[in-house]
Amino acid sequence: MEKTKGIVMRTSTKLTVIFTEKGDYIEIPTPKEPPLVGQTIEVTVKPQRLPLFHNSWLKYSTAAILLLVFSITSFYSFSLPNMAVASVALDINKGVEFSINKEGKVINVRDVNGGSNLVKGLSIKGLDVYQAVDLIVEKANNKGTLNETKNLVLASVVPMNQWGNQLIDTGKLRNAIRDEMIRRKQSGSVFVSQTNQKIQMEAKLQRMTVNSYLIYARCKDKGITVQPDALRNDVQKALLDANVSLSSLFPEESFEVRAQKG
Repeated sequence: MEKTKGIVMRTSTKLTVIFTEKGDYIEIPTPKEPPLVGQTIEVTVKPQRLPLFHNSWLKYSTAAILLLVFSITSFYSFSLPNMAVASVALDINKGVEFSINKEGKVINVRDVNGGSNLVKGLSIKGLDVYQAVDLIVEKANNKGTLNETKNLVLASVVPMNQWGNQLIDTGKLRNAIRDEMIRRKQSGSVFVSQTNQKIQMEAKLQRMTVNSYLIYARCKDKGITVQPDALRNDVQKALLDANVSLSSLFPEESFEVRAQKG
């Protein structure tokens, strides 16, 4: 068994074909969350070459294959409005991820680690990501998930292809979260970043949210001991126990919100 990274060439409910970095076509069981054609994914498999008739494209040059992948991705991204080109991972104690189409609208919401209560009863499909975040922060406030102080709101944008790279403005997302917290008279730490699908995949393999995995990886780089289980259960407590702040780990991506009282 080994980790293999490749581009999704074809997918169905049961099987997915990827073109690997080594130039092979391999067939794998379709993951629980089906990938998109043109998406780069990393899986742990026992590589098996497909029969010769499946490998007919190998007679073409690498440039031709890449052009074909680009064409397929272009077709799916622009002809199908409900194909995801980016996702946003949002943690407010628990995490959710929502998929975003090329119009910047939410098309799907996925519970990551018990965060379904964040969106339960909300109609956020069809909204832009900023409106969706506003509604979730508002609900977290109404339900008591967010209080007046010591809150932690984490958000990461994950582009899936070149069209997703510039789709979501992280600065605008920061402002949306900050403004909603100030409106609700809430203070706390906010983290907003842009990451990639490799990090998203590694987070899934660790059964962590994208944001908690980013914190775990940064702590590891800095020689700070934080257990994955602690981050899975309660990020805020894990940081407190490790005597480290979000702003010290991510000085450029994090900021403090200090709401005025009264």
